[in-house]
Amino acid sequence: MASTLLGGVAPNVRCKAVSRTGNIRITMTSSGSKLLATSGTITLAYYNGPAMYQYGGSIITFATYTDKTNGYQRYGAMVGDTYGKGRSVLAGPHAELSPQNPFLLAKMIIWAANIRSVPANSFTMTQINYVSKSVKTYFETNHELPNYITVSNKQITTSQFLLLQISDLLNIQRGSTTPISLKSVTNPIKVVNTYKTGNITEREYLSIATRLNSYINTYKKAPSYSTSSLGNIKFESVIYMFSRILIYYATYNRLPNLISMTNYT
Repeated sequence: MASTLLGGVAPNVRCKAVSRTGNIRITMTSSGSKLLATSGTITLAYYNGPAMYQYGGSIITFATYTDKTNGYQRYGAMVGDTYGKGRSVLAGPHAELSPQNPFLLAKMIIWAANIRSVPANSFTMTQINYVSKSVKTYFETNHELPNYITVSNKQITTSQFLLLQISDLLNIQRGSTTPISLKSVTNPIKVVNTYKTGNITEREYLSIATRLNSYINTYKKAPSYSTSSLGNIKFESVIYMFSRILIYYATYNRLPNLISMTNYT
């Protein structure tokens, strides 16, 4: 009997119920070989996994059952479908169990997450947001920035990190997830904060980011401070402000309406 799998997260997939346990052989399709970087026939653990086929819209069949061991030769053993704007992967066999195939499992996760390859010397918004957490903690503890910042095992200057943060924030505003290229940026001369404690609205901090982006890309250096309604915010405090904004976004999937500023001079 045909039935929708997993409560509708794979709306274009139907399956045949199977009652069989033990290892089973599956054969990668041309699509599976290309998208999951795995080819040929492999053996995986099997515990009553479904035999799947297309129903309605399009799906991707990554692998089929090699023989009649489960009664459904050439039915889908691993398939991919879409759900809303996302992707789902369904697998009859278990690549995580013995005999394990962690590489294949990782490739299925990457495909489902729709992660594109990141160009050399570029970083994803997720990587930048993650590092912003450690930058925030360091600044609150020491009231200054570290000499350098490590993003995905690469040491970069604080000015380079500022430009990554600005690009990240402007990508969020545009609804883009494009990886951000690392650029050469000269560090500024340090100055003392002159701003007062208070709040900066979303509209204002996006305006600050836009102005900084234009300045840095024009002069290839970071300014000593950024003007704001609270006064001049020095370079280090700007990075701290953007760190907090990006952490908020990573947590709540939206930008904060305002950000509170405390002078750590």
